[in-house]
Amino acid sequence: MPTPESDPLYYGLDLAAVSAGPGVKTEVLAGGWHGAVRFTGPFSRTGSFGNAAMPADMSWGESVALGDLNGDGAQDHVNVTYRYGGLSGGVVFVNPENYVHTPGVSPGLQKGNGLISATGDLNGDGFADLVVGDPDEPEVAGVDGALGGRILVWYGSAHGIAADAAPVQITQNTAGVPGGSEKYDAFGGALAVADLNRDGLADIMVGAPYESIGKVGRAGQVTVIPGRRTGALGTGAYAFNQDTASVPGGSEVDDFFGTTVAAGDVNKDGKAELFVGAADENNSTGAVWVLPGGTSGPTAAGSRMFTASSVGLTQQYGTLLGGNGLLWVM
Repeated sequence: MPTPESDPLYYGLDLAAVSAGPGVKTEVLAGGWHGAVRFTGPFSRTGSFGNAAMPADMSWGESVALGDLNGDGAQDHVNVTYRYGGLSGGVVFVNPENYVHTPGVSPGLQKGNGLISATGDLNGDGFADLVVGDPDEPEVAGVDGALGGRILVWYGSAHGIAADAAPVQITQNTAGVPGGSEKYDAFGGALAVADLNRDGLADIMVGAPYESIGKVGRAGQVTVIPGRRTGALGTGAYAFNQDTASVPGGSEVDDFFGTTVAAGDVNKDGKAELFVGAADENNSTGAVWVLPGGTSGPTAAGSRMFTASSVGLTQQYGTLLGGNGLLWVM
């Protein structure tokens, strides 16, 4: 396993960016196996920036995120490490640059782990919340991880997130979530957080790239879990796969639909589109689907599928249009 003191490795493995205003309120966090680097604005079109700093060595890992978890107007730095011995995923750190490792004490957030992170205000209380995907099967059943994968939610507060705070766990067995938890679904293998239905609450998009659709193994699926001001997360959740009516294509073995997920209003109609990648579509050429934003969230109607050849790339094995996501480590 690489150590933080080693030379840089996989620098830029993950990126997070937030613009909360001009100048230093615009930040970019670049992750890597030997430490994250944090850049602050102002940024220019010529490549200049305000400042850069490398946090303490606890910032090594595979996933980074930025979010104001305590409402103080500054972005908190979230880092999820690569797999840690004895855990179903990696260690989750909040502001690792402020962390002092005490021997014998579990590092990071002590009641959860995973491989990928995102932030957003899920309940509308003004504090960003932390969501972590933990797609691995449990190392020890009933102790860590969950059958078929899980996501974990830590709610932000005026005091941020305490190291011993217990997260909310959501699986495909959670009430309201489509499907059911099955071994090696990899639910939580892709993750994004954004307000899809314009209700002022962030929603959670979860990829399960190994999900079987009917009898088709590892075809993949994406689940959307709406944010809620009150009540348990999971109510009103819905899912898309390649067998969903109006979604182009069809579920095939090892498509891995849901390898990556993202959202954004790219056509400026005020409604966020949902983007889904499938790394192994068409013999690992890959493909990306765009599901249009609707009144109450993304809709399959009018969705489009982009293949490598449709965007001028070579249609061949290993193109991986849409990215490889966590497939290379799952």
